[in-house]
Amino acid sequence: MIRLIIPVLGLILIWLLFFSGFSKQRRILISLTLVLLTGAGLWWEQAGKTPRADLMPLSQLQACGASGQHSYRTNFDIEFCLLNASENFIVKRVSLDFIALQCDAGRCAELQRISRDVAIELLPFAQTTLVENLRFEAVSPSSNEVVWNVEPTAVKAVVQ
Repeated sequence: MIRLIIPVLGLILIWLLFFSGFSKQRRILISLTLVLLTGAGLWWEQAGKTPRADLMPLSQLQACGASGQHSYRTNFDIEFCLLNASENFIVKRVSLDFIALQCDAGRCAELQRISRDVAIELLPFAQTTLVENLRFEAVSPSSNEVVWNVEPTAVKAVVQ
């Protein structure tokens, strides 16, 4: 609906400013009122749209492994798998954290964390392997001691 209202209001504003016979003071007043009403309408339209929460328990989406391979400069191909342990939901989009860890002597330090939304089609009780090309500036391409980890942080879209 808003995609229709904005162009119509734009046309009204153009007509008002250039083709109407109103005085300059009246045109300014009407134009300002029109812009304020448009802003209030946009705010009102978005005010009731809050992100959905608790679409599916996050514990039912599990990362089941990750590995990384240097591709170009500071980019790495992160290959990871996700497991949908839910019996009712098809997962369409998830938010994931990709983590590069430097591990030595049993201690791991986080080098860099990147968050991404990933579109997938993950059926109930199914597992899939995906590859994301991400830029990790804090990770040296020549380092072999980097441990890769993927953590699901939110389920964004599901089909029941």
